[in-house]
Amino acid sequence: MKGYLRNHAPQSLTATEQVVASAVHDYTEVRPHGSLKGVIPLERYLNPGFTPAPPDLKATRAQRIEENRQTNCRLERKGPECRS
Repeated sequence: MKGYLRNHAPQSLTATEQVVASAVHDYTEVRPHGSLKGVIPLERYLNPGFTPAPPDLKATRAQRIEENRQTNCRLERKGPECRS
C-alpha cells in the first residue's frame, strides 16, 4: 500500500481513495501470491481447490536466456555467442 501511495502521491482525499482502490484491486484480483502457490486471492476465494499447474521452470529459463541473448546480440552485434 505504501508503494502505491508513494508512487502516485495523491494530492486530495478523492485521489487517495482512487489509489487505495487500485491497490486493493491489484492485490486481490491481479497479483499472484507466493503464499497461495502463485494463485490470485480471488481465484482461491471463488474456487478453493484451484491449484495452477507448476511451470516447466527449466524450459522457461532456457527460453528466457535465449530471448535475452537474441536481444543483446541484436543491440550490440558482437561476441561469439551472437554468431549463428
